[in-house]
Amino acid sequence: MSTRMARMAILTLGTAVAVSVAACGSGSGGTASGSSSADPASAAPLNKELPAAIRQAGVMTIGTSVAFPPYDFNRAGSSTVIGFEPDLEAAISKLLGVKLNLDAVQFPELVPGVQDKRFDLAIDGISDSKAREKLVDFVDYGSAGTVILVPTAKAKGVTSLLDICGHSLAYASGTYGQQTASDIATLCGKAHKAPITKTAFPDAPSIQLALESGRIDFEIEDTATGGYDAKVSSGKITAIPVPAAEATGDFASGLFGVVVPKSQRQLSHAIQDALTTLLNNGTYTSILAKWGVSQLAVKQITFDTPSY
Repeated sequence: MSTRMARMAILTLGTAVAVSVAACGSGSGGTASGSSSADPASAAPLNKELPAAIRQAGVMTIGTSVAFPPYDFNRAGSSTVIGFEPDLEAAISKLLGVKLNLDAVQFPELVPGVQDKRFDLAIDGISDSKAREKLVDFVDYGSAGTVILVPTAKAKGVTSLLDICGHSLAYASGTYGQQTASDIATLCGKAHKAPITKTAFPDAPSIQLALESGRIDFEIEDTATGGYDAKVSSGKITAIPVPAAEATGDFASGLFGVVVPKSQRQLSHAIQDALTTLLNNGTYTSILAKWGVSQLAVKQITFDTPSY
């Protein structure tokens, strides 16, 4: 995803936290069950596609931040994870016949966690970039564009990224928003506009509050999370699509996907086949529609690795 800056879950992040997924039904120890049968694999058509070690263990650990509605989040006072990604994960687990254990960490830990084999996978709307493809593999299942978030009281006349020049721009440390903030600073410089004030925040809730109160002028977000933030702000925040002429480079629509270790190509194929099955049988489309993010849909589940 473009920036991954949205309201943070109530979890204490930075350490592993087991959480339950509403669509899967919670299991003991925070493990989400992918099937109600005693032997999930017995009713799972794609179980044999998994690596033997995962089949034998009967569980996969998924790294996530549980922080970006409507991708994945929890409501205040609840540890149950909801969103369109948990719904997809539940459907995947049934096809593969394994349980899922969610390991909630801060977003910047996800790709390194997959590299270090702390997680079998990471699922958190993670944008597929050439830089990340050098480190991990991606099974892409969605595409998101970019919006400009601005306090509604300051939104009049905002039509371009250059309107951010001379104002403050928020981003969450360690996210892609940090790069887009630098890109906007470069745009302002080339256009001989006043420089922006880049303001780092430790987490997304801080940005949300700062925008709603007008303490920060702008944030760049993806179409799904940005739209959600504007919707739940009770009119305090407005989401403005990046104009088509400016929707290039880091501001263009881009793929996001499941992150898999490069050493686990068999697992990548199994995840791709599971998501393809969900796309072909309509489950994928129904889940996106349920959460109001049909615009994220892709026509094909791809494994974007040159050696595939």
